[in-house]
Amino acid sequence: MASPLAARQAWLAVGLMVGVWASLFAGMALARHAVGGTHAEDLGFTDQVIWNLLRGQWFRMSIYQGAGWNTEVNVAALARPDSLLAFHVEPMLLLFAPIYALGGDVRFLLALQALVLALGAVPAYRLGVRWVGTRWAGTLIAAVYLLSPLGQWAALADFHTTALAAPLLLLALERWAAGQSGAFVAAALLAMTAREDVALAVVGLGVVAAVRGCRRPGLLLVAVGLAAIVATLWIFVRYGSGGPTFAARYPELTSRPAVFVDALLRPEVRQYALTIWLGGGWLAWLMPLAVVPALPSLALNALSSSPWMAAGKAHYSALVLPFLVAGAAGGLGWVARRQRALAAHRVPGAGLWLPVAGSLLLLTSVVGYLRAGAGPLAANYAPVTATDHARAAAAIMAAIPLEAGISASSSFVPHLSRRARIYVFPAIEDADYVLLDVTASPDYSPGVGSE
Repeated sequence: MASPLAARQAWLAVGLMVGVWASLFAGMALARHAVGGTHAEDLGFTDQVIWNLLRGQWFRMSIYQGAGWNTEVNVAALARPDSLLAFHVEPMLLLFAPIYALGGDVRFLLALQALVLALGAVPAYRLGVRWVGTRWAGTLIAAVYLLSPLGQWAALADFHTTALAAPLLLLALERWAAGQSGAFVAAALLAMTAREDVALAVVGLGVVAAVRGCRRPGLLLVAVGLAAIVATLWIFVRYGSGGPTFAARYPELTSRPAVFVDALLRPEVRQYALTIWLGGGWLAWLMPLAVVPALPSLALNALSSSPWMAAGKAHYSALVLPFLVAGAAGGLGWVARRQRALAAHRVPGAGLWLPVAGSLLLLTSVVGYLRAGAGPLAANYAPVTATDHARAAAAIMAAIPLEAGISASSSFVPHLSRRARIYVFPAIEDADYVLLDVTASPDYSPGVGSE
């Protein structure tokens, strides 16, 4: 049993890590937004949707009207391209309407996303303490969570409600491990309001919980998750083109089985697998049930025709992160139990098992961070600073009347989206102004046309 002083020191260490991570990535996200590093997808349309909620126009947006710029989606085939529900089902956005009523905007969303992601280190710590039995192990699991590139990619890829689901799912796992079935179910259901794909993870989590003895709460999550999937499909039929709008990313899966093998052998998928392996995947094999809920997201990513998605970049790995970390914690717990069993039989060197495994976990996580992370010293670290160009653009945008319709470059859209009519150039529709940034990338969302 750790002393009160040791407990306070461990919590202080976790608190400092959370504070530094949240400050760093919130600052980077806000700086990127200020210099035009955010996009129409998804920050621009999310902002407009929340703004419209305050006006009684549920989930309405204008971003996709005349959207010849989007080569992924056949907008003409959608029943309601003016509704977010043709693309995603995100009830969680309703929670942000009161905050917007008090003056919140896209900057709030970016900062909140970083903070909530950082707070996932708290249930990670508690899970490590609970499954391994030591506070240093809990602190290590919290560090593994924060070092993971998967969370860092999400924090710097505009705003996505699925990123907020990651720490909630980790909290659900921790509450399940603590025997708090009510809090377990509540956290999982709240996570499921983030976006339609979270329901797949919740069903998997319910199955694992039911198999591991938490039968009623687990089956409840399975039932609610399946019902949510059916409801989502019905919404897509009504608002979209008869099925999930982004099914276009999987054009050959049913007609050419060999495409599965081809997809998994792509370089970006191999690099993605290596990032997961280094971030604790090698240890999660000792507790495979913990990673079962991540399998749908992993499959959707690896088999996607989008190179960015296949690499797990942006927010696409948000639903993998909590289960990867839980698997690492469970694997370390297995090592701890094995160490105790060997020590009971007086096996020489038995006391080294856990320290060695913990040190290796920290080492591989640091290597994974350096190879693919987005923070200082990491390969993808790309801090930005304010420029005269960005300041001039901000001045021009501030002068445009709020009631005016605008067609703009994607990087301008999140700065102008709190209005009834905003389009992504070259769609002009009934715009009163056209605002272009000829120096900006033509990409309309993070990762389009990238690696």
